[in-house]
Amino acid sequence: MAFAVIHGAVLYRLRGMVTFIAICLFVGSVFENLSIRTGFPFGHYYFTDLMGPKIFAVPILLGFAYVGMAYLSWTLGALILGDPETPLRGHRVVTLPLVASFIMVAWDLSMDPVWSAIMHAWFWRDGGAYFGVPVSNFLGWYLTVYVVYQCFALYLRGRARPVNPVAAELVAARSSVLRSICGRKPSCCHSNRRCFDGFGPCWRTVESEQHHRRIRIDLRLRHGHVRADRMG
Repeated sequence: MAFAVIHGAVLYRLRGMVTFIAICLFVGSVFENLSIRTGFPFGHYYFTDLMGPKIFAVPILLGFAYVGMAYLSWTLGALILGDPETPLRGHRVVTLPLVASFIMVAWDLSMDPVWSAIMHAWFWRDGGAYFGVPVSNFLGWYLTVYVVYQCFALYLRGRARPVNPVAAELVAARSSVLRSICGRKPSCCHSNRRCFDGFGPCWRTVESEQHHRRIRIDLRLRHGHVRADRMG
């Protein structure tokens, strides 16, 4: 939960993360209370007192689980689909919620049987085929988190990703240091046989190739000694 709030505030600014939290808590509360009363979309169940105080019929602690795991699933979905730093537009407005929802349901596949059948945080009135959990629960989870993600995606659609000023200053400082050391802007392998790795240092490719050859020669010599020892 703490990681989600901090990471989300850096990536989407405080306003964006507050929006995500509000969507999670509102949508999650509506669907959970609806299912407890009607059986839709998860099935018929009820919460015990294990998870502490409740708002209506849903424990407050469950809201923190919604926010924490929903944000992690969203972030993983963004990584799977490509560069998470690019603004959300085009088909990703729909595909990202779809993928993130699958990830969230995968988490629930391992979590729900433990909390219901072993820890007894809630009870399913009619049981279920998956370690006592009905299949409708996972379909309901997918629907619920998809609504959460789709609302957040529509909020982000077309918005330019805000630049973190601290990160921007660090990048600018690193570029300045590289220019002073190497005498040129950071780049990759030009004709002067210099290149930069992901951490910034400037390397001569000739030195890298020589080091690579020495390693290959050393490995061949060792392999030869091993073969001679086996034959002897």
